[in-house]
Amino acid sequence: MEFAIAGVAVLFIIYLFAYPGWRRWEIAREQRLNPRKKPSGGLLAPFDEVFHPAAYAANLLWEAEKTIPAPTPDSDKSWPDLNSGRITISISDKGDSVSK
Repeated sequence: MEFAIAGVAVLFIIYLFAYPGWRRWEIAREQRLNPRKKPSGGLLAPFDEVFHPAAYAANLLWEAEKTIPAPTPDSDKSWPDLNSGRITISISDKGDSVSK
């Protein structure tokens, strides 16, 4: 029993000293391997536009889609009863956006 307790204590101490170094190594490795973490150079954009137009167009579309806000429901000039505590928002092709 004493050997098990001593073994667990030794493993815990090793873990306390090894974990920070391992975590630093893991973060550095992730930054090297993850393409999203790498800065995309503004100097390379014109070359991408000329030599790889499909990638350039995809990047422009991706940037545009990131900035497009989600559509909000339109009011149909009827105000819902807020005191009832129940509001249902439905989206349809007819333009009905708010119903009670």
